[in-house]
Amino acid sequence: MKEGDSFVRGIVSGSILWPEDIAESQMAKNDDSLVIRLTDGSQSMLLPGDIERPSERTILAENENIGANFLKVAHHGSKTSTIEPFLSSSHPAFAAISAGRDNSFGHPSPEVVERLEAAGIRIYRTDRDGAITAATDGQTLTVNTFLHANP
Repeated sequence: MKEGDSFVRGIVSGSILWPEDIAESQMAKNDDSLVIRLTDGSQSMLLPGDIERPSERTILAENENIGANFLKVAHHGSKTSTIEPFLSSSHPAFAAISAGRDNSFGHPSPEVVERLEAAGIRIYRTDRDGAITAATDGQTLTVNTFLHANP
């Protein structure tokens, strides 16, 4: 799938925000990650894979609506992603960062965590909370973790 594609599965719809059409012969890189915005009723989730700043800027320039209740933070919370304009445009209530404990890359970046905290976003982290599950019935969104019972 590529930018501009969409799909519907039951009552859930999905919009592909990235990547642009790329040749199969290209070597895959972080900025080639599939970016999906899922919508179920009044709830939405933004799943940006491992994209970095350049892709975030392009997505912002080409899409009016990237708003989401839940954000899977791009690129494991790397400092190369989740720029302030992307975060303020998506304006999630919840964010999940997938990063291994004591990983050699230092993910998540303290700068990204501070940016999320400053925006008042409830942060979940796999290195701290274990597996993260976000579920919706189309009206409400619940987030649970394996290691902690979070409301």
